[in-house]
Amino acid sequence: MTIGSMKKMSSGLRKVDSLLSGGLPVGMITHIFGPRSGGKTTFVIQCALAALSNNITVFYIDAEHSLHPKRLAQLLPKERDLKKFMIAKPFSFSEQERL
Repeated sequence: MTIGSMKKMSSGLRKVDSLLSGGLPVGMITHIFGPRSGGKTTFVIQCALAALSNNITVFYIDAEHSLHPKRLAQLLPKERDLKKFMIAKPFSFSEQERL
């Protein structure tokens, strides 16, 4: 299977979707990494917002324990139903693997 043939969902950012040949792959793990304070959490929340607005469930693995409830509340609209936004904060690599 090639990246062009996968089902995609928009990241909510047109330029990113273009770079990814149409968006993020659906039903797959997408690992975002980069330097500290590089905007990873903001980018992922933007992608989560796009998914939630399309009724797609989001499972966020916060390996760095950097997603704070206050920040999440700032970025997500108040009316957004968060039942489809699940967060796991593993404390070890083996715990992360089990997820």
